[in-house]
Amino acid sequence: MPIVVGNPRYILKGSYSPGGYSLKAECLDSEFKNSQDLINDAFKFKWGIKYGNSPIEWIENTKPEILFKQTSDNEYCVCFLEVLNSQGERVSIQNMEISSLNIYDIENSTFYIDRSGNLYDGIKNKYDFDYASIYFSRKKNISKAFDDSSWDAITALSVDPIGKYKEVAIDEGSIPLKDMFAEDAIEYMKAHSEEGQQYIYTIVLLNYENKSLQYIPIRVIYKSDINK
Repeated sequence: MPIVVGNPRYILKGSYSPGGYSLKAECLDSEFKNSQDLINDAFKFKWGIKYGNSPIEWIENTKPEILFKQTSDNEYCVCFLEVLNSQGERVSIQNMEISSLNIYDIENSTFYIDRSGNLYDGIKNKYDFDYASIYFSRKKNISKAFDDSSWDAITALSVDPIGKYKEVAIDEGSIPLKDMFAEDAIEYMKAHSEEGQQYIYTIVLLNYENKSLQYIPIRVIYKSDINK
C-alpha cells in the first residue's frame, strides 16, 4: 500500500433528497482515494446545519456523509463542514446553502369551521366533512431527477396543532380530512375557539422507506358566522 503524507482536501456537496438534506465530503486528491477508508478513520467530520434564524446544530462523526432531516415546509438552511485531524486541529471549513423543494401541488389546504361545526372549503363553500380531502399531484415540468420512485408518496403522517401525530392513508393522491382529526376535534374547536383562531395541522408525505418528501401545512380557521 503506498504511503501518502499531508492532509486530503475535501469539498462539501449537498442536495435536497428524500428524508431531508444529504451532505457529503468528497475527497479531491487522487492519491488519497485508494485509501479512503483508512484516511477517513484518521479524520473527523463536524457537520452543522442552520435552519433560518435558529442556532447552528453540530454533529461530529467519522463518516464522510450525513443526512439532516427536513423539519418544515419551504425550508431554507445553511450547511457547514469542518474537517478535523487526529490531533483535533481544523483542516478546513466550508459551507453551502440548500433549500427544500415542493414537488407536489396541493389543493384544499385551508378550511373553515363555524359555531355549529359545519365545515367549509377555502372559498367558504360548505363542505361535507365525510368527503372532505386534501389533494396533491406531482408538479408539471419538474426536473426529471424527481421521476425516481423514491419521490413517490406512499403514505403520510398527520401532525396536529399540539404535536401529536398518526399515520394516515393516501388514496390516489388524496388524504381524507377526517383521518387527520381526533374524534373530538370539531367539538373542541366549537367550544374553545375565538373568532378567527387558526389551527395548523401538518401532513408529511412519506416514500416507501418512510423518508419525508414534503411538509404540507393545513389550516383550519374558526368563524362563528361564515357569512360575516
